[in-house]
Amino acid sequence: MHVVGIGTATPVSRYAQHECWEALQNSAPFATLTSRSRAILRKVLCGDNGIITRHLALDPLTEAFDLTPDALHGRFARHAPALATQAAQRALANAETKSNEIDAVLIST
Repeated sequence: MHVVGIGTATPVSRYAQHECWEALQNSAPFATLTSRSRAILRKVLCGDNGIITRHLALDPLTEAFDLTPDALHGRFARHAPALATQAAQRALANAETKSNEIDAVLIST
C-alpha cells in the first residue's frame, strides 16, 4: 500500500494568536491555572514560534472554553462532515483518481 493523494481542509474561522491569548485571559478557566501554566500558555500564544493565526472550528472563539461532552460533540457534528468532504475531494484531485478506486482512507483530526 502507498499514499497516492493527500487532501487537507481547515475551518473557515481564523484567529490571530493575540486574539486567542485575549480570549483565554478573559475565560473562567484561566483564573484556575497556576502561574506556571499561565506562563506556558503565554509563551505558546504570544511567543515568536512561527504561528501567526489558528484555524479553529469555533464561532465565537469563546466556544473553546465549553468543554462539556455535548458541546464538543455538537461542534464536531457541525463542522467535521464539511471539512472531511473538502479534504477527501482534494485528496482525490491530488491523486487524480476516482472514489471507487480507493482501498483505504486515513484520517487525522
